[in-house]
Amino acid sequence: DFASLSQQMNATILYEADVDTGEFVPVLPDPEDLVVLVGRSLLFKDIVKMRFYFNISATGVVTATPENSGLLVWTAEEYAALDSYTVENAGQQIRGLTHSVNGYYADTKGIPAKNMVDTLYVRAYVILPDGSYEYSEVTEFSPVMYAQLILQKEDAADTMKELVIALMNYGAAAQVYFNYKTDTLMNAWLTEEQRDYAWSNDMISALPKDTSKYLYEGDDRIVWRGSSVTFVGAVNQNFYFQIPEELTENAQKIELLYWTQSDYEALPQLTVENARKVSYSLEEGRAVIEGTAAKDLGKAFYFAVHIVYEDSEVFSEIYIDSAHDYARRVLSGGTTSDAMKDLAKALVYYSCKAKSQLGG
Repeated sequence: DFASLSQQMNATILYEADVDTGEFVPVLPDPEDLVVLVGRSLLFKDIVKMRFYFNISATGVVTATPENSGLLVWTAEEYAALDSYTVENAGQQIRGLTHSVNGYYADTKGIPAKNMVDTLYVRAYVILPDGSYEYSEVTEFSPVMYAQLILQKEDAADTMKELVIALMNYGAAAQVYFNYKTDTLMNAWLTEEQRDYAWSNDMISALPKDTSKYLYEGDDRIVWRGSSVTFVGAVNQNFYFQIPEELTENAQKIELLYWTQSDYEALPQLTVENARKVSYSLEEGRAVIEGTAAKDLGKAFYFAVHIVYEDSEVFSEIYIDSAHDYARRVLSGGTTSDAMKDLAKALVYYSCKAKSQLGG
């Protein structure tokens, strides 16, 4: 492990990024320090978040657990207002360092697209047997810093460089749309050529058409009214329906049944038993499928409303939609703002680059 290796070599090396994945792998720490940052990375697979790797070198003294360790996080504004950084004044506390073959790591929460411009300050801690706290040094990091490091590496894979450029352009488009720190756009440091990426409507994945595997007869009183996308740490997709009160007043449960495109291809039939399920909120008039990874935004969801009564049930027709098709509708809308159209383009472009790099 890194503790024994560092004791043998008595050395600290620079951070290194894997040239294929862009992930910063752990490096050897100074064995004299108890909790040491040994690597930093940005995760793209399911949700954009930062990961920090640590070494705890006091083997036999303390083992990090969810109860006695964690990651402390401060925004730049919080950090500037303080002169010490402890558990007591942390902006966020993420409990529990996760053990792996290479030491320990902890992830930040998902980062909304517009907030990828923000720098976070973090440090890890462990609680020693005597109740005292041992901290790592405070380190600063951001998706922008990660992208800059990747683009500086001559041997980084071209697909990885294209992905971080797309991520910066997507984040900047979100900043403009949400009017967030537009004086410091996260793609401002890119070249003009990198900011002015080649857009084509052909990047939008076409929706599949077949729904023959759906077994239920749909009640035409339940009507799908549309969908939207929420730009949080991952992309959430919202599905809105018109459901008359006569169908809801005695309902015991109202839910959205859904299947991914991969589910549809693999299953012989679509049934309640093999459906994924989320609650449908009558108050909000929608159901939310959370956390679609960037690489999967071009893939379709098959979905239907399911209403359960004491001794019967009702289904809607089955519908098909995707984040890409939502973007297509945004781009074809005559009254849609330019900022929203730019965001839709950037989202699709980023998802295509994520698929190229991450597969799926």
